[in-house]
Formats: sequence, structure tokens, C-alpha cells
Amino acid sequence: MHYGSFREVCQICNAPVCGIFIRRPPPRCEASGPTLADGSVVFTNPGDFVVSLVCLVVVTYLCCRVKGRLTGVGRKEFSYLYLLYACVLVAQILTVGWTFPNISPWIACIYVALVAATFWCLLYNGFTGYQLIPDGGWISLTILLATAAVLFGIALYVALDTRLGLTPALIPLDGIGGLDSPAIFTLYVTLPLVSIGTYLALQTFLVVRFLAIRRPLRKCPLLPRLLKP
Repeated sequence: MHYGSFREVCQICNAPVCGIFIRRPPPRCEASGPTLADGSVVFTNPGDFVVSLVCLVVVTYLCCRVKGRLTGVGRKEFSYLYLLYACVLVAQILTVGWTFPNISPWIACIYVALVAATFWCLLYNGFTGYQLIPDGGWISLTILLATAAVLFGIALYVALDTRLGLTPALIPLDGIGGLDSPAIFTLYVTLPLVSIGTYLALQTFLVVRFLAIRRPLRKCPLLPRLLKP
């Protein structure tokens, strides 16, 4: 497996991102369910469907909890993060849990764009605690929403272009409909990993450097010496 390759992933499981590629192979691990008489809707991967529904309920609960914390830092910014993640779960249900053969590829493109925007929102929230811009204000929210919308639009264009093969630079390395796409890999894998790593590093530094309470990090095996009294 090399950078940009989805070949191994799409051969093993029915990942939502695989719907972008025209020449995707049939996944070896896929649980099929009932199909409507006309074949327009197929119920697949009931396990993924149930887990996504449970996550959607949990995200809704967390969003309500965040709304109730009037003094929480980055409360409004995190609400938008949860909202975007809820949209990701809905798109995942429509592409993996319920499969619509005619529209699932286009939902998969939206799914990739939502994933990119969600993890950008997570990265933005990593800087919120430093109060570089007052959190919850119109400036902070405008920057968050504007940048997330721009990234969503860019990612959606890249996904649609990869699906249709319009721009030579975005055509998969193994031809139109192939499974080697560095652009999609960057948006779907690299950006989330970088966002998660940066967010954890920023929050760890914030707790260790500025906060007196270090209990959130006491269970982290990577920082035993820093957390000793």
C-alpha cells in the first residue's frame, strides 16, 4: 500500500469513500440485508448502521450538554464541530448502512467533504483555548464557518472531479475510476490525522503549561514525568 492508494481498503470493506471510485472492487467483508423490489435501496452493513445511529444519539446528547455550559471555553465552536460530525454520520448511514445505487456515489463525495470540514473544525478548536481570538464572538465564529465552508467546497470539488475525471491532475494514478488518488487520500486520511495530532498536542501543552489541574492527562501513558507533583 502506498500514499493515495485505497485498493486494499476497498477490497476488504465497504468504506464510504470507496463509493467515489467507479472501478471499485466488490468488498470481501460486507453484510447484505433486504433489498427493495426495484433494487433502488439496499440495506447493507447493519452493524455499521447501528453504531452510526448510536453515535448520532451520543453526539446529540453532547451537543445539548455543550449548549448548557454557559461558561465553557469554545462552547459555540464545539457545537459546530458536533453538528458537522452529525452530518458525517448521516452521510455514512446513507452510503454504508443504506445503499442507494443511483445516488450513493454522490453522497460519498459529500461525505469526504464533510469529513475534511469536520477535522478542520477540530483543528480550529485546538487553538480556541489559547484565546488568540475571543471564543464565541462573531469574529471567531465567522472565521470558523467561513474557512470550514471554503474547505468543504474545495473538498467537494476534488471528490466530484475525481469521480468524473474532469481535471487531468485529479484523475487517479491508475486511470479514471481507479483506486489511487493522492488528493482524496490527503483530504480523507492525512488531514484528519494531522488535525487529531495537532489538537492533542495543543491541548496537552495548554493543560501542562497553563492549567493547575492536570487530571485530564493523568491517564495518558506518554506524560508520566510531566504530571508528577
